[in-house]
Amino acid sequence: MTQLWFDCPNLKSNIVQLWFDCPNLKSNIVQLWFDCPNLRSNIVQLWFDCPNLKSKIVQVHSNSVVVRLSKPQVKHCTGS
Repeated sequence: MTQLWFDCPNLKSNIVQLWFDCPNLKSNIVQLWFDCPNLRSNIVQLWFDCPNLKSKIVQVHSNSVVVRLSKPQVKHCTGS
């Protein structure tokens, strides 16, 4: 399991965008944690380019996003 941590204390907008390119995705779990004390609302946008994805489960709870991925590559992350 891979854990990616984001610390965005100065994040003004309510959107965090993550892009993944996982061509050989099959299974496994990735947890994405957001520590954004100034975030006005918990809106997370996830984009996946996973042509071989057999099943995708995305769970959103509080400030955490759990995504079933395998060896994801973070292509881009913005918080404006």
